[in-house]
Parts: sequence; C-alpha cells; structure tokens
Amino acid sequence: MSEIDTDKLLLTYDDYYKFKDKFAKNHEGIDDLDPKKFLDDIKFMIKNKNRKHNLKHQIQKNSNTKFRNMKYLKKKIHHLPQSIKHLRRSLNYLVTRLNYLVTRLNYLVNSLKYLVNILIYLMHFL
Repeated sequence: MSEIDTDKLLLTYDDYYKFKDKFAKNHEGIDDLDPKKFLDDIKFMIKNKNRKHNLKHQIQKNSNTKFRNMKYLKKKIHHLPQSIKHLRRSLNYLVTRLNYLVTRLNYLVNSLKYLVNILIYLMHFL
C-alpha cells in the first residue's frame, strides 16, 4: 500500500455527509459529531495508520464523556438544595451582623449628637 500524503488530502464536507449517511445506519451518536473535527480525525487516522484508533472508538469515547458530564451535572443538581440552605444560613447571619452594626452606628451617632449639644451648651457660658 502506498504512502498517503495528508497535506494533499482534500476531504470536503460532502465526503463527511456521504460517510455519515452510510455510517449512521449502524451507529448512534454520529449526529453529534462536528464535521471539521470528523475530517481532522480522518486525516489523523490516515497519517498515523493506527487502525485501533478508528471512528467508532472516537464516537464511543465522546458518548462516554457526555455520560460522565451528565452524571457530574446530576450530582451537582442533587446537592443544590443543600447549597441553597447553606447560602440562606450565611445570608441570615450576614443580615444579623449588619443589623447589629447599624444599631451600633446609630448608637454612636446619637452619642456624638449628645456630645455636640453639651459642647454647644458649654460654649454659651464662655
């Protein structure tokens, strides 16, 4: 078998859709493939002549990744109510502390007003 020069190999999107129509009859998940990635994968397989690294394996790998991502999302969604509960607790604590701070600031302002009034009163006698 002669060497194939992948730099001169021109695969078009028409080639992709022809192959997809033939391949889709026997395999699921072909619709999720990106045409550009598909053509790059074909060039990669030809360049390395690695028969084990075929398109079916690539599709299986992609679907496994999607499955893992879905599992991860389901786990995150499952823990979401607990996270919201912790967030509410934190916000309640923050509001309580802010309320306390405002009360203290109010007390300080009132004390300063009282001191200013005393100073004004004392200024009248001088």
